[in-house]
Amino acid sequence: MDNNSVILVYTKPDCPLCQGLIARLQEIQPALAFTLELRQDLSERVPRLVVNGRPFPQPHPRLSPARLRGLLAPALAMPARGYT
Repeated sequence: MDNNSVILVYTKPDCPLCQGLIARLQEIQPALAFTLELRQDLSERVPRLVVNGRPFPQPHPRLSPARLRGLLAPALAMPARGYT
């Protein structure tokens, strides 16, 4: 993966779905070599992902780390765009 790859997670405080997703992302981070950025967004009901500047579909809450890694790998391989 490109060492400039970024996964941005928009989350809200005390969100179990957010916490679970962040834990799985941290688990796969060494294998995929991306930067994980967390931002609070109180308007979101569920965590929202942006991968290399592109919106990424909400993964299922029970998705295994291995499956999440498989879904994210192609998106991380794409060149980064500006993101907010």
